[in-house]
Amino acid sequence: MVERGEFRRDLYYRLKGFALHIPPLRNRPEDIPVLTDFFIEKYAGVVGRRVIGVTRAALARLQAYRYPGNIRELETEIRRAVALAANGSYISERNLSEVFERVVVREEPQSDAAAEGGTLKDMVERLEQRVVTATLERFRWNQSRAADALGLSRVGLANKIRRYGLHDG
Repeated sequence: MVERGEFRRDLYYRLKGFALHIPPLRNRPEDIPVLTDFFIEKYAGVVGRRVIGVTRAALARLQAYRYPGNIRELETEIRRAVALAANGSYISERNLSEVFERVVVREEPQSDAAAEGGTLKDMVERLEQRVVTATLERFRWNQSRAADALGLSRVGLANKIRRYGLHDG
């Protein structure tokens, strides 16, 4: 456009300072949980309600969608879902728009704690460790947010991290 005289050369060089290539959201499904949490916090304050988070089933649908509108489409969807979610609850599949009803979600094989054997106490501890680890990873080791999502105090979460020898990274 600069060569054709359709865009000012001086402005082009001012804007050219940083060239970033960010792949489309459909190629980054691992970013969707973090972006979803960010948009929930952003729009819950605007709407004036408390939304705890998003259910696993709703998040699976959000991650399986192709997003032709990229990140702005995800933002709009979360804004809509926050407005529809009940105060003090989670965003669930019923809060998502109709387009997400048609999304095919691939089931991920989950490890069955009972199949690993051991006593009931051993199986419950393995399951608890997996849930705590997954929640910490989901909130990028923000212990306050993870504790809130798990319904624990920060001290209770810290005790579980120490008990299971969990580490960031």
